[in-house]
Amino acid sequence: ETPSSFSISFSEPIRAGDTVADLQSKRKFVAVERLQIPDFEGREGWEVSACPPCSHINDGEKGQRIVIDSFENGTLSWTVHDACFFAVGGSDKAAQRALPCGAPMPEGT
Repeated sequence: ETPSSFSISFSEPIRAGDTVADLQSKRKFVAVERLQIPDFEGREGWEVSACPPCSHINDGEKGQRIVIDSFENGTLSWTVHDACFFAVGGSDKAAQRALPCGAPMPEGT
């Protein structure tokens, strides 16, 4: 299972007293590196994820929406609706092992 990697950006710092409406007005974009694909089983030993056409999602662009769902006790919950993706990417987990500097690549890579 491939972990998702993303973040949300705001136009100014979040404050403890901010409301959902405050945060909705401060949100700028969501940056996306990779997203887990629910209920998708890739080839055994591979990490598979959805690849966006761009490294960020802007609210309102191509029908995509960023919605702040809640902000309680320092925990922020948000949802991106109708995100666009153009490809599924994957990598062989066995080939991702760390090699010492200067070591040759494993055979078959």
